[in-house]
Amino acid sequence: MKCVLLRVSTDKQEEDNQLHPIKKKYPGEDLKIFRECAVSGGLSWDQRPILHEAIRYSKKNKVPLVVYSLSRLGRTSEVATFFEQEVAKGKIEIDVIDMPNLDQKMIGGLAWVNTLERIMISERTKMAMDRIKHIIATEGSYTTTEGIEITHLGRKDTKDASVIGVAKIKENADNFADNTYPLIKSLQDRGLSLKAIALELNNRGIQTRRKAEWYASSVRNVLQRRAI
Repeated sequence: MKCVLLRVSTDKQEEDNQLHPIKKKYPGEDLKIFRECAVSGGLSWDQRPILHEAIRYSKKNKVPLVVYSLSRLGRTSEVATFFEQEVAKGKIEIDVIDMPNLDQKMIGGLAWVNTLERIMISERTKMAMDRIKHIIATEGSYTTTEGIEITHLGRKDTKDASVIGVAKIKENADNFADNTYPLIKSLQDRGLSLKAIALELNNRGIQTRRKAEWYASSVRNVLQRRAI
């Protein structure tokens, strides 16, 4: 038995690209698969209940947690701290497929490197945007490598920006519901009431999308959103 964590976008091919080498390494092995859909590696730890469940399952059943690459575990400092404290000390075993010779004691350090990489990418992006803004301000326009001329960045129409903002909030809520629903549904299938499910989620240290405690109403909201 192996515990497998897949963190994917909505692209089915991306999941296949992760799962194929795992099945190749463990042919015929019984795989308990945990899927995170449309989840960014930069998402905070408390917003990833499926990751929590995968780790819990791996530790409880004393089986390795298998991921295609270390980045599937995330790029946040809190995740890096967890692996530094848990993995390096032998409390949980991680099998990283694309790094077969990885020393378990090195994972914490590499996770911190992933976190730093995410921060540096963000900083480089901001610097590039500032440079483009400067060129537009001084020369009137900026030409991309594809030959597209840009005369401004962002949206001039605040109404359009507001609509996009509302759509983004809805998208984030939908993604959170998709990510949380499998756990909530499994608890519901065990006969737990909405109030009991909320209590169980709180006991597990899992927060709502707004980083608050769960109530029966917030559990109901996830179930209703997922049913739409």
